[in-house]
Amino acid sequence: MSAHGWFPVTLKAHGFYRTLEPLFDRGEVEAFTDGEPFSRQAADGFGMFLGSVGGRRLGVVACDFRVAGASFGKASSRRLLAFVRAMGQSRTPIFFQLHTMGVRLTEGRTVFHDAFQLIPALSGFAARNLLITSVHGNCLGLGAILYGLGHAQYAVTGKSFNLTGPEVFKMFFGEKVDYQAATGVERVSQHTEQIHELVPTSEHVYAKVRALLTGVPDAEAAPLPPKLTALLATCADDAVEVLASKKPGLWALVARQGTRRFGLIAPEPGRPNLLTVDGIAKCRAALKLFARMRLPVVSLVDTAGTDPRLEQSDRNVTGELVALGEAIAAHRHGLLGVVVGRAFGGASLLAFPRSFGSDRVLALQGARIDIMDPKIVGALVSGSARLREQWDAVVASQGDGLGDLVEAGIIDGVISAAGLRGAVRQFLEARARPLSGVVPLPASARSLYADDDVEITAGGRA
Repeated sequence: MSAHGWFPVTLKAHGFYRTLEPLFDRGEVEAFTDGEPFSRQAADGFGMFLGSVGGRRLGVVACDFRVAGASFGKASSRRLLAFVRAMGQSRTPIFFQLHTMGVRLTEGRTVFHDAFQLIPALSGFAARNLLITSVHGNCLGLGAILYGLGHAQYAVTGKSFNLTGPEVFKMFFGEKVDYQAATGVERVSQHTEQIHELVPTSEHVYAKVRALLTGVPDAEAAPLPPKLTALLATCADDAVEVLASKKPGLWALVARQGTRRFGLIAPEPGRPNLLTVDGIAKCRAALKLFARMRLPVVSLVDTAGTDPRLEQSDRNVTGELVALGEAIAAHRHGLLGVVVGRAFGGASLLAFPRSFGSDRVLALQGARIDIMDPKIVGALVSGSARLREQWDAVVASQGDGLGDLVEAGIIDGVISAAGLRGAVRQFLEARARPLSGVVPLPASARSLYADDDVEITAGGRA
C-alpha cells in the first residue's frame, strides 16, 4: 500500500486544476498524494487539496474527467478514503466537485470493494462535519450516490445526473429518448429533494461556497425580495441565502448579527405560506446544514397551516411532519422560534415548540397562534349548539392576546417588532456561553455516537 502524503502545489501550474483558483484565498495549496509530488496524471482523475477560504481550512476533491473519466478505481478510492479520514480527524469541511463516469469498469468487479467503502466513510464524515457537493459535469453511478450525502448540494446547469450513462440508457429505452432531458440536473432538482441550488457556471459555485463558509454575501448573488429584506433587517445585519433553488414559500439563510452567525428560516412575507411537502423538505435540509455548521437556528413563522390538498397527502405530508419534528428535536446548537404572523395546526412545528427542546418560543405583538384559523373552527362547530357554546367559551377565556399561552409556559413571551433584534441577540449570547456542569466525552467514547458533539452533564447524556 502506498504511503500517502502532503505536497505543496501551485494550482495554475497544473492544467485543469487551475480552475479551482477562484475558490481558495491563494493559488498555493497542499495536495494529498500517494507519496509522490503532485502531477495531473498521477492524481488519476481525483485532485485532493487542502487550502483556505476566508481564512478557514477547506478540503477539496475535484474530479478531472479527462483522466480515466474521473472513475473510481482501486488506488484512487483508497487515496480518497484516506483523505476523508484525514479531514475527519482535523474536523475540516470537504467540498466534493463531481464530474465522473462512476466506478472504473476496466478494473473488473473487484473494484467495488474499494470504491463502495467510500459510501459509509463519507456518510460517517458527513454525520460529524460539513460536506458540500457539486455537479460540474455528468455525475454518474457512484458519483451520484456520494453527491447525495452533501449538506449543501450545488449543480451547474446543463449537466446530467443519473446512475447510468447515455449509452446504457439508450440500450434500455431506445435511441429516441432524450437522455439530457430525462437526466438533466434541472429535472432532478424539480422532482427530488436532491440539488439544492442550480447555478450557471463553476465560478458561481465557488462564489456560493465562499459565501457559505465566510458568511460574506456574494456581490453577484440575486437580491432578496424587498419584503423579505425588511423582515431580515429586524433581526440580522446581513444574510447569505442557501438552498436557493428550493422555494416553497420559505427561505433558508445563514445570517449574521454582530460577530455571531446563525441559521435562519423565514417565511416569504405577504403569501399564504401553507406548509407543503417541499417546504418541509427544505426545512429539514436547512436544519441538517445548520447542524453541521454548528449554528444556532432562528425560525420566523407565518403560516396558515399544512397544505390540506390531496396531492400533499399522497406525498406523505404527515410522515414528512414526523421527520421534521425529529430533525428539530435532534438539533443541539440552539433553537429560537418566533411567530411573526400566524402559526396554525401542525405547521406550528416551525415555531420550535419547547417540548421539542428549543431554547425559547416568542411571538410578536399581533401574532396569532391556534389549532387552526378560529373562523374555520367556528364554521366546523356551527351545526351543533353544544359545541358552539363550548367553542365560544374557549374563545372568551383565551382573550384577544396570547396571555394564556404565556401563563401555561407554551411560549415565553410576546414582544414588539422592535424588540426582535434584542431577543435574537440574547439568544445568541446565551448560546455562546459555556454550559455549566458540562463534562466533555473522552475521545475513546466519541465514536459511539453519530454526532461527536455529544456532551455528558451531571445528570447523564445531554
